[in-house]
Amino acid sequence: MGAAGALGDVIHGQRRLVLPDGVALQASCWRPRHGGPWPALLMRQPYGRALASTMVYAHPAWYAAHGYLVVVQDVRGCGDSGGSFRLFANEARDGSCTMAWLRTQPDCNGRIGCYGFSYQGLTQLLWDGPDGPDCTAPAMA
Repeated sequence: MGAAGALGDVIHGQRRLVLPDGVALQASCWRPRHGGPWPALLMRQPYGRALASTMVYAHPAWYAAHGYLVVVQDVRGCGDSGGSFRLFANEARDGSCTMAWLRTQPDCNGRIGCYGFSYQGLTQLLWDGPDGPDCTAPAMA
């Protein structure tokens, strides 16, 4: 996968997924400025999306500069997402909806990898249905 170049060649923005029950989940997205569509890296987490830029192996912009669409989503009831947070109660259903939505985004090539640690690690393993991620890298802490 070719690198997008300097981190300045990355576009950062926000996206919103409205679930079938009407709850909206908010996500921060990074992608290369040119080319695409790209494989996606997805992190779903309850700690606020800014955490992804301070406590992961590399900042999402770094992954984007290396040819990935990076999506960091606040889970239900956390950060800027709607609904009520109930520890792991909605992750399988909401995660499956997120995967289906992400695969339809024009800048995603349909392949999705998930990453993260602790709560973010477990969300990678909770899916409702057969269409989970193509690759996972959970780290439990």
